[in-house]
Amino acid sequence: MPKSKAQGMREYRERKKQQIGEEEWLRQEGNRRKIYFTPMAQMDEDQQLKVRERNRKCQQSFRKKK
Repeated sequence: MPKSKAQGMREYRERKKQQIGEEEWLRQEGNRRKIYFTPMAQMDEDQQLKVRERNRKCQQSFRKKK
């Protein structure tokens, strides 16, 4: 039976951890994920309002699911 994308990625990450070591893997993964994060202080007011509105909508929908 073929593997799903999630299973394949999970196994790939485990292989990478074994090849380069867990500490190096965590450092690389942290650096990779920092690219996608922009602090609110660096955004202008319009961007901040959009982000807050999106977060508010997501939070409301999450609370409704409970």
